[in-house]
Amino acid sequence: MQGSPPELPALQARGQPQHQVPIHCLDGRQGIWEADTSYSLIKIDGVDSTEAANFYLGKKVAFVYRAKREVRGSNIRVIWGKVTRPHGNSGVVRAQFRHNLPPKSFGATVRVMLYPSNI
Repeated sequence: MQGSPPELPALQARGQPQHQVPIHCLDGRQGIWEADTSYSLIKIDGVDSTEAANFYLGKKVAFVYRAKREVRGSNIRVIWGKVTRPHGNSGVVRAQFRHNLPPKSFGATVRVMLYPSNI
């Protein structure tokens, strides 16, 4: 059916409500001569079109990692960002983080939170 909305993996019934979706960090945004490290390209699992990626615009993104030194009793750190716009036609989106992601994040799993909701 042409008029039906795209089916989103985060909204499918799985028994429990989901609050986050796993995604994979691909790379920084690149130009012809230099890389723009303030944006990261991320691929959301199960999203294969621009229309489906539009659902995730404005959602919070978290890169969770472990550090060597403890701060306030924990060695788990988070870099927060948000999805800003689609990138291309295959479901990849651009995300801008408060601090640029380290190179070890490329290929790693990042979490996209399903809030703020616009449904």
